[in-house]
Amino acid sequence: MNSLTKKIRIPSTLITSILWILLGVILLVYPGESLDTLARVLGIIVIAFGVIEAILNFTNGGGAGIFGIGVGILLIIPGLVVVIRPDVLVSLLPILAGLIIAIHGIVSLVNSFQLIGRDKYWWIGLLLSVVTIAFGALLFTRAHDAAKTVARIVGILMIFSSVSHIWVLFRRARVRKIREQEANALDVEAKITDVR
Repeated sequence: MNSLTKKIRIPSTLITSILWILLGVILLVYPGESLDTLARVLGIIVIAFGVIEAILNFTNGGGAGIFGIGVGILLIIPGLVVVIRPDVLVSLLPILAGLIIAIHGIVSLVNSFQLIGRDKYWWIGLLLSVVTIAFGALLFTRAHDAAKTVARIVGILMIFSSVSHIWVLFRRARVRKIREQEANALDVEAKITDVR
């Protein structure tokens, strides 16, 4: 079961990294429009959650239902604000993106440390991870800069972060494959010895 989840996890993180690269390219090419559109989409999603929460709790009734309706309304109001004034959320996006990129770098850093002694190029993943963390921290601290400039920086950092993450994933997959081959070779050797 554990090996199955590992096999499923790698392709999903690879797909996520590729999607991040595409989003990074969009932010790089269309910074202003991308941020406004992204903010409005997030606002619509929050409104949808609020409406669903309110409707489900309205049909249930009772004290808990009234509380749920209140939660739904509290979700709808900021969602409407973001749809009408996306610049409110746009000012927060660089901070969130910096945080996400830094976390992405920390995950890659942990994965790189796991390659020590198993892969001679482990230090490249380590270096890329440290640079990713530094870029995420820079973005987090420079969020007050102009939104379009920050959007372009976010795009570049998302691309860099994803490429470095993909590199580490492929190195880990290579090490895992070599270990499996070595384990299979030992099993075959043990069976030949037993037959003798």
